[in-house]
Amino acid sequence: MKASTVVLGLFLSCTTIITLWGNLVVLIAFFMTKKLRTTFTFYLINLAITDAAVALTAMSFYTFDVILGYWPFGEFMCGVWIFFDYGMTFASVFTLVSISVDRLWAVKRPIQYKQHSTKKRVIYIIIVCWAAVLAVWLGPCIKDRLDYTEPNVCKWEPNNHPEFVIFIASVGHHLPCFLILVCYFSVAIKMKRTVSSLTNDQIVERKRIKEKKAFATLSYVVLAYAVCWIPFHFIFDLSAVDMKLVPEWLYTATFWMTYLNSTFNPFVYAFSNKDMRKAIVKILFCKNKAEPVSTETDANIATVN
Repeated sequence: MKASTVVLGLFLSCTTIITLWGNLVVLIAFFMTKKLRTTFTFYLINLAITDAAVALTAMSFYTFDVILGYWPFGEFMCGVWIFFDYGMTFASVFTLVSISVDRLWAVKRPIQYKQHSTKKRVIYIIIVCWAAVLAVWLGPCIKDRLDYTEPNVCKWEPNNHPEFVIFIASVGHHLPCFLILVCYFSVAIKMKRTVSSLTNDQIVERKRIKEKKAFATLSYVVLAYAVCWIPFHFIFDLSAVDMKLVPEWLYTATFWMTYLNSTFNPFVYAFSNKDMRKAIVKILFCKNKAEPVSTETDANIATVN
């Protein structure tokens, strides 16, 4: 085995382990720390579950495929892997869209948000996200396995499915990207207007602080998403026209960049919330001693609640 293959295998394996470990730590933190279990954090719990599933199913199997140079697990597992590969990443992206819309709602309509943002509503939205995954991906996945099977090869090639690729690219890639960016810039504009309206009113000042936290949370989400996904959007569209336009190494590299979004997300939570950082440190260093409750409000992770 070539030295470059060994180095690549170590990198991909470490990335997979870090992704799984990071999201599991986040989930443990949510379930061990009551203060973190707000209405908004249901989104984050769902995101951590999908990102852990990305590592466990998509990244782990793809690592073997890249290192070995062929698919060693048979046709049935190929179908399972293709479904979870795209399906879990779609679930992650749709959850990011929900988080972005939630942050926009919290900033633009704070009173309405506080009255109507309930756990029941959030659970319904999460169910819709998973239903959207099935609606977008189940049909193309099944048709691909019925029409295109080859021993030791496991890949969903966009140019094999012209009847699906525009729909998948639009609903699964470009529309989520558009919505996330619209939410981000809408919050940014609202923040700029708030900052320009100087006042000593304490209520307005508290609102401004909450809006700033909302903007910070959304900034982390958007930055991680943009870095990891936008390159793949262009490569996917090119490969849909003709796979020969995209070198194999480039397709694989940008595909793995989308996985890295699941790696970055746990760090996004930690940077966004002081209580989350405390909970993670407590888990990592096995600190069982009770710590004083932070004076930070739920707004630091829920931002406005």
